[in-house]
Amino acid sequence: MTKTPRPHSESGNAETAQRLLAGGPALLADWNASLADFYARRAQKYWQYPFALAEMKSLADVAHSLAEFERELLADYADQADELRRIARSGGKAHHAPASYEAHILEAQNDAAQIIEEAKAQAEHIVAAARARMGEAEAGEEPAVAPAGRTARG
Repeated sequence: MTKTPRPHSESGNAETAQRLLAGGPALLADWNASLADFYARRAQKYWQYPFALAEMKSLADVAHSLAEFERELLADYADQADELRRIARSGGKAHHAPASYEAHILEAQNDAAQIIEEAKAQAEHIVAAARARMGEAEAGEEPAVAPAGRTARG
């Protein structure tokens, strides 16, 4: 079946091209900013997850945690797909530039400081747990959790 060309005018094409060119940079900026934010949030969750695993007491806790992590991952990706769809439909009209470059950098520094503080707290917790296990081992007690499901004697 042959397609019949639709009638169009030169001015209609020019208007469409002009509209796309005007919105293109904003669309690209919104798209890239949204993806960068999404990837940063997901990377932070991946980075924090091993610390959460270190605190698990049983395999059931690990299984539950993995299921929850997967549920969050799928929800995050679905939300991001919706966000990208919204950006594409808006044609880049929703772009909100930061108030200033300095404000944007300050916000990034604050986020980084928060991540560092969380990492310090996790590290302190891990060191305290290791010291407690060493104390149990020195006292001749069997550790509560041993590597690979073995006890210190097994």
